Amino acid sequence: MSTNPETGDTRSSEVTYMGRRQLSTGKLGYAYTDDDGSPRYYKAALVTGAQIGQRITIESPIDEPDVYYSKGPRAPRITWFDETISRDTLTQWQVADRAAYQAKADADASNRAAKQAAHMEHHIEALTTAARNLTGPQRAAFARYVEDRIRGW
Repeated sequence: MSTNPETGDTRSSEVTYMGRRQLSTGKLGYAYTDDDGSPRYYKAALVTGAQIGQRITIESPIDEPDVYYSKGPRAPRITWFDETISRDTLTQWQVADRAAYQAKADADASNRAAKQAAHMEHHIEALTTAARNLTGPQRAAFARYVEDRIRGW
């Protein structure tokens, strides 16, 4: 960065936290709205623990408005709660926040289940291969043995 943070060559802007949103990449992002109402999305929360509707002050170098200080004395900070937001809008943001979080959680659970199913399929293939050359009575005994092991007996 070309700006020296000690000289004061920074600009401050305020955004309102709207909650989590699903980004086009499928990942969970954090949505904020500017004073003009246009949304901004970040991959990480500007301030941990911010509640929906809180105003956050961001400081950035004057010559780089898309960059912001994330640590130290110029880090983003919660300044106040925006009481100009209507109750309906706040509720819509909260519902969208929860929906995005739930969609991401469902996708993660689905991915874990698919991996688990693939893992189980590997074991079933191994058992099938082991039983392939057995005779009928041997196969029945093997099936009984496998069933007893699965049940923990």
